[in-house]
Amino acid sequence: MSVWSAAHRCAFRALRPLSPGARAARPAETQDAAGAADRVQCPGVVFPDGPLHAVGHYEAPVLVMGLPRAHVQAWLPRALSLDAQDLMPEREHPVMFLLGRHRHVRPSFLHDTGGSYWEFVTAIPYLRHSCRGSAYSAPFAYMPRLYLSSWLFVVLGWFYGYAKCRGRIRGDAAAYSVRSLLAAKPLVSARFLETGRAGPALDFPHFRRLAGAFRQPFVGKLAVTPYLCSILDFQLERATLQPLTAELRIETPFLPGLPAEARWPQGIDAAPLGAFRISMPWTLSPPLPCCELQPAPTGTRTGS
Repeated sequence: MSVWSAAHRCAFRALRPLSPGARAARPAETQDAAGAADRVQCPGVVFPDGPLHAVGHYEAPVLVMGLPRAHVQAWLPRALSLDAQDLMPEREHPVMFLLGRHRHVRPSFLHDTGGSYWEFVTAIPYLRHSCRGSAYSAPFAYMPRLYLSSWLFVVLGWFYGYAKCRGRIRGDAAAYSVRSLLAAKPLVSARFLETGRAGPALDFPHFRRLAGAFRQPFVGKLAVTPYLCSILDFQLERATLQPLTAELRIETPFLPGLPAEARWPQGIDAAPLGAFRISMPWTLSPPLPCCELQPAPTGTRTGS
């Protein structure tokens, strides 16, 4: 076992959940935001109870592209491969771009503080992980590149094996841009226009089809880390969704084979893989060696 893996294992087992009495003593206004942090949920997976979690709130325009399978496979570390999916034709695989902002990010035991930062995410859902002896092999999600506006949260992400980089990010309700840190080279730009009415995310039929992509354990892998898994529990039952029409431009390819092009997706109220803005609280588990994930028993409800 590597020193890095041992450190993660020891830190995970050393942490304990808050007692019921401690949870009851929380101020009423923090119960709703932090209460879900005592148990991370993910359909199909049993994640050990008892660790310290991170919590926060996320708002992001989300755009989904279908890209050639060979290009997407090239972005994956060796132990990951593309799994079956039913969102698009077999020759393509879905890639999600999330142009968002996190607010009030903190450990679950803190309620009056927290950090905020911009984060641009490239995420690939529906992956299979080949870990010898593992009882759970799919589906997983992986993020080959993330750009953040905060060094603190870049470094914290490395402990999860996330490929986080510092970038220059600006955004508002109508536009979003990402530039490289040193040369300020344009990487991504986007514009948005709200269409239709906002409402509970799971009330949108097209989003319900896509919701499974938000309910998969994340795999993290850096050159100096083992394969680490974490569960980012997007609380979709509490999420609100706003359909968008959008323009997304990849100004400079930041992954091999990523086309420098523009796309103009319709809103998710009009198209199955349309664009939308989602806003929701989340809970993040500590990292765990991927081979220790266990599938939920048949019929067990492990998430929403």
